[in-house]
Amino acid sequence: MYLLEVMKNALVGDKHTLAVQLMRKPWECDKALLKTHFSTTFAKQFIKLQKQCKGLLKQVKKRRLFSIDFKGLGVRAVSFLPDGQMGNLDIMAYHFVEQFAGQAREDLAEIKVSFDDFSESNQTAFVALYAFSHIGVFLLASLVVPRSSDLSYGFTSDSKIMQAYRLYWFGHQWAEQSNFSDMFMRDMIFEVAEKHFGTIERAACQRFPLFTMLVESSLDKFVSIHPDFAHLLENKDQPNYQAMYRKAELIVFLYLKSHKETRNMKMEHFNPLLGSGLPHEYDLKIFEAAGFTSEELETLLRESATAGAGDALITWSKDGKIRIGNINLKYAFNVYLKSIMTNMPTRGDWFDKSYIPAYFAKRVKSRRFAYGEGITPSNKAEGKYDVDAIVADLDAERIYLCQVKHRVTTLHPYLRDELNEFSNNGALLKALGQLEGARQQLQSEKFLEKVKGSLARGKTPKEFLDKVNQDFLKRRTGLIVLHTIENLDFAMKDGIVFYEWNTFRGLLKGETSMFSDSGPQKAKIDIGPIALDDPITLSEKLMQWHGQQSNDNPLHPERQWAISMNSSFQIVPVWSARLFGKEIGSWRGKSLQYPLL
Repeated sequence: MYLLEVMKNALVGDKHTLAVQLMRKPWECDKALLKTHFSTTFAKQFIKLQKQCKGLLKQVKKRRLFSIDFKGLGVRAVSFLPDGQMGNLDIMAYHFVEQFAGQAREDLAEIKVSFDDFSESNQTAFVALYAFSHIGVFLLASLVVPRSSDLSYGFTSDSKIMQAYRLYWFGHQWAEQSNFSDMFMRDMIFEVAEKHFGTIERAACQRFPLFTMLVESSLDKFVSIHPDFAHLLENKDQPNYQAMYRKAELIVFLYLKSHKETRNMKMEHFNPLLGSGLPHEYDLKIFEAAGFTSEELETLLRESATAGAGDALITWSKDGKIRIGNINLKYAFNVYLKSIMTNMPTRGDWFDKSYIPAYFAKRVKSRRFAYGEGITPSNKAEGKYDVDAIVADLDAERIYLCQVKHRVTTLHPYLRDELNEFSNNGALLKALGQLEGARQQLQSEKFLEKVKGSLARGKTPKEFLDKVNQDFLKRRTGLIVLHTIENLDFAMKDGIVFYEWNTFRGLLKGETSMFSDSGPQKAKIDIGPIALDDPITLSEKLMQWHGQQSNDNPLHPERQWAISMNSSFQIVPVWSARLFGKEIGSWRGKSLQYPLL
């Protein structure tokens, strides 16, 4: 089982209704449902915050003789280490606050209200409400349960639910390895550029090799269009690809340019409530020095002006300069290249019919795996199915039938977006249906012939093909959806496994990124013949393997999992009493405490 599948199955009826209300615009939550599903203390505190936030949204505020107002929020995160000591995890607490502020910013923007126009104390009122909402969803799904005190919660003792959560956690941890790789790469490129060219502008203008490498690897990694295979695109899509490549260069330049400021931001000055703007402005001449035109910059500014809340890459400052946003490179690529990709009519077919087979053949040569092209029914009598690629696992003696989906829209790293994507994404649901149709054909003689024929044309060893009969196909076939959604890595649904494309090809190559004090490097994975359609066992083995490597890896999975399982996130609301608008006293409200989910 997988966490999102557990939650989807648990959140039914009015639990589903309440969960949706908690995840989107929680100030509108039904009070009766809150009182039905939560403890009296939890519901009372939630409604108190809800009332405060709703009051902030009123156009006209009544002047009152006496009032109780939200003043601020104390935030803390700690881990309880094996030796009995407590470890400070305040950076994780800031991350949580940043996530809650991001969701509030999005939801308020939908009703034409700017989160950034509120005072900091009023912003934290929304953060507190979203913190209660976050734990509320997990309470409804039974992942966490009450402890002894009123607002203290811990993990459930249900081993199956915790296994589902660990798999979900591992998929995100695996993605974090990739994000760290990006940051190490940016550090290295920035330093080399300044050393050899003096400025990053000169380096970008001359398209020095490391700059070009970052552009092309980012196109490959974030939108799954590797320049080495772009020639396979149909002629009608070639102009759009060239435009996409050019815009990718501009995005990478902005990413590198903002490096010095983001690197030098001290934690004591970091405010997780802030949106996309960084405290630094740039003259327009830097873009010309980097080889970009005013038209290209203006196009990006227009697109930023219509981007979602928190997604703007660049904006005008009041002084007529450019402010560069602090958003993830992956999101920048997805947000700003989406319009071009949606105008490439054959891109989807290119990805699953041309790119994937070509990549397997040229880039993933392995003694363990062999590859076959996709298969489809010849007529209606053969049923409904669609297999885009077939992988023979010679070591595990399994066959993987793969469906491929190339998604271009962004997915924010919020539980609500992940759960909606998992439950309702049309392309993924279609992929599941196509593989389910293939599963129903596993006892078909015709289907067996097609699978063996595909693998034979892919030069699968004869000794393996000789083992493949209908019993083999029935017992040793796994179903896998390959996609471009980082948040749904190592996921499972109805017995079908989801892998992000970068992860899957890394598993086929038997390699991953490793980190130490000396920086990132590629390492060969030795996990034995574990089946790729068994992500639970595979993730456990990967965690063990990482644990046997260098101990200075900042993302050591077993260590991070132990911290996660023994962590506590705490918020303490602070309220004040006012008379004639003047504060006459303040006090700490009830503390809310739960694991770092």
